[in-house]
Amino acid sequence: MNAEHDAGHAEPAPPAVVAAVDGSPAALAAATWAAAEADLRRVPLRLVHACVPPHFFRPAPTRLHRACLSALAEQGERALVEAAAAVTAAHPDLEVTREIRTGSAPVVVIEAAGTALMVVTGARGLGGFPGLLVGSVSAAVAAHSPCPVVVVRGEPRRGGPVVVGVDGSAAGDTALGLAFAEAELRGAPLVAVRAFGDNGFTTLGPPPLLPADWSGLATDELRLLRQWLDRHAPRHPGVDARAVVAQAHPRDALLRQAEHAQLVFVGTRGIHLLPGSGLGATSSALLHRAPCPVAVVPVAPTRPADHKSRDTSDLGPR
Repeated sequence: MNAEHDAGHAEPAPPAVVAAVDGSPAALAAATWAAAEADLRRVPLRLVHACVPPHFFRPAPTRLHRACLSALAEQGERALVEAAAAVTAAHPDLEVTREIRTGSAPVVVIEAAGTALMVVTGARGLGGFPGLLVGSVSAAVAAHSPCPVVVVRGEPRRGGPVVVGVDGSAAGDTALGLAFAEAELRGAPLVAVRAFGDNGFTTLGPPPLLPADWSGLATDELRLLRQWLDRHAPRHPGVDARAVVAQAHPRDALLRQAEHAQLVFVGTRGIHLLPGSGLGATSSALLHRAPCPVAVVPVAPTRPADHKSRDTSDLGPR
């Protein structure tokens, strides 16, 4: 099922999975992953493309500016049609809408996230250079989206566990709850990871006040992690949840567990960062290096304060 979406319509869009589309292979892979997720949840899929206005060194004539926007909108529509054809071929009963908006790509996608269940992006888009691990748009959306953002990396896997990092932060606890729900939806086991003991002294030598009994600390950390799991487990009785503690940097512990995972959940930032400070070191590292899709979960809704995008239905040659 395919439909055009009028971005200026008064009625709010129904809850849906949103996929950012820019015509790149990574975006097409993200749209394919998003379609499977939407189908699994029995919700619509919204394919969203940002038509980024051209920047000139000096003011351009209105006709030239509109001609450029019109050409960019046509290019975006081709990318949306290609993505829609690919996902409807695999999921013929899925409701799919296409939407083009003018504005900065991160702002357009973050605005679309306002009514979304989740946003899905590719690891990098058309603007990326060879060797770039994650694009600036995906990183910005993951840092500021009001809903969970999945950045599709690696080859999609339907086997393996759902992995989640637990650090005691508000975002980490939200991520744990969502990971439980996702594991239940997929019929997958859940692996909750708690890392401890890396205090940044690897290059300076061990500080004198660190605990000498690492095994005792590991036991305490495992007890705490199981308490966090016990808070969520009653709502998801069918999920086989396993607690893993590791004396390592959280980044390394999660990357190790991600090797065989189908999806990894992390909070936007840990307990040491201030609200609004963007992605933390662990979530950023996973976006760059994880071998599977990464779901980044916000602490609280964040809305873009400036730069509104707009519908392009009125654009055309003049």
